Amino acid sequence: MTHRLSVLGSAVFAAVAILGALLCIFTVDKWGRKVDTAIGFLGMTVSLLILAYIAYTVPKEAFTVGSTAALVVSMFILFEVTQTWGLGTTDFVYGQELFPTSIRSTGQGWGVTISRIGAVLSLTTFPTIVALYGLGSGLLFFAIVGGLLGLVVTLLLAPETKQKPLEQLEKGY
Repeated sequence: MTHRLSVLGSAVFAAVAILGALLCIFTVDKWGRKVDTAIGFLGMTVSLLILAYIAYTVPKEAFTVGSTAALVVSMFILFEVTQTWGLGTTDFVYGQELFPTSIRSTGQGWGVTISRIGAVLSLTTFPTIVALYGLGSGLLFFAIVGGLLGLVVTLLLAPETKQKPLEQLEKGY
């Protein structure tokens, strides 16, 4: 039964990710890459902060019971939808628009490389933080470092490229 639930859970989250990607497709040219990316970081931050709060205040046994279980699942869904709506999808578009044509593929390659390094560090850091300091601390760490920091950097440093031809971007924002 556990295997079936794992497969079902994975299928649900994959479907939710598709919803996030569709939201990005429908909004990225209207709202812009910066806004969609910021939505992703904001949703990740909010969902992880709420999950951290739950982990700090609710006994683990209650995570799978009643309204706490519904809130936990809702926050995982919010995380996945907004992560995919934002940076999970815009990273395929945004980076390519930010680099001049002469180094566009190299810039995109570096962006993907850094993203993958971040993913590996996340996968190895999270269990370590949880083992040393608890689940709430692990979630709080990633809410701040992975969500809030990304949101601030996006809002302060990311240029908007919507409805600008690549030739214009080549000359500067």
